[in-house]
Amino acid sequence: MGIYKKGNVYWMIKQYNGKKVERTLDTGIKRVAEERYSKIVSEIIGGSYFQKPKEFTISYLMEKYAEDRATTKASNTLARDRSLREHITNYFGSYLLAEVTSEMVSDYRRKRYAEKKTVATVNRELAFLRNAYNIAIRHYKWCYVNPVSSVKFDRERNQRDRWLTSEQETNLFSHLKGRLVDIVRLVLNTGLRQDEALSLIRSNVDLFRKTITVKGKGDKVRTIPLNVVALDILKTRMKTHHIHSELVFPSATGTKIMRQRLVRAFTKAAKDSGLQDFHFHDLRHTFATRLAQAGVDLYKIAKLLGHSDVSTTQRYAHHCPESLRSSVDVLTEYYNSTTVESNAEEGPVHASA
Repeated sequence: MGIYKKGNVYWMIKQYNGKKVERTLDTGIKRVAEERYSKIVSEIIGGSYFQKPKEFTISYLMEKYAEDRATTKASNTLARDRSLREHITNYFGSYLLAEVTSEMVSDYRRKRYAEKKTVATVNRELAFLRNAYNIAIRHYKWCYVNPVSSVKFDRERNQRDRWLTSEQETNLFSHLKGRLVDIVRLVLNTGLRQDEALSLIRSNVDLFRKTITVKGKGDKVRTIPLNVVALDILKTRMKTHHIHSELVFPSATGTKIMRQRLVRAFTKAAKDSGLQDFHFHDLRHTFATRLAQAGVDLYKIAKLLGHSDVSTTQRYAHHCPESLRSSVDVLTEYYNSTTVESNAEEGPVHASA
């Protein structure tokens, strides 16, 4: 009886008064596993562990989970959460937590595919439901089983690979107006996410060091060096100051520019310039693609983009042949040196009569 490791995760087993509890401790750290084991054993001995969970519905769980996330998530993430929550609630809302099965989750996935939703969209919805169940189990103590955990997510093959050519960029800028010109040009030269650009404040711009500091996904802070183009944009922006705002790109009233308004204006300009199926986020792809084509290694690109895992940046690998050329050129030097050594050992070669 006690804790043991299965794969990379610790599990526990405990028998008490004829009842056996065997479950994961959801951690690969032994100290944390021991703490969780002690807490669960206390609940088992105290009798609270075997009490019937509260019978809450999926709809209520969605509300509670969203409310808890609202204090830590960015506004654009919360907007996405509302959409995910709506679809899940429409399908599962009236069911109790314990009533939902993995078969029902699979049925939901088939339904969403029948509605022509992409693999990425369906995976995001299932991940949201799975995370909500995990919170219900670990923190709310409302249920014991997560029906989504046994459902394997489908592999996503719909990554976009869109970027601007030089000619397309020229055409696009001929249709951009006002502050959108500076925002687009800054993103093309820094790789900022849309919300990072709109949230950029004056105190995070260092013209002396030629850097900006932004807070990205997961509240991770990164510092981005500025090239000449980006530096000139920010020098100009810093000369003016909205009396009611510290934002570098404030709205007319000094508030943060609404994401929907920016997207609408950009989409119109892209369409008018002849670009088809080109999104604002593709400006960030353009930044990364151009770096890769210029021979910048993927690790540096990942750092600039704020990717915590370089595997996310692997999508740009096929743009990097020049960055690999120096590696294979090493072989040329190798063969040159071995040929010279071989000739030296054989001595001078005399022409035959």
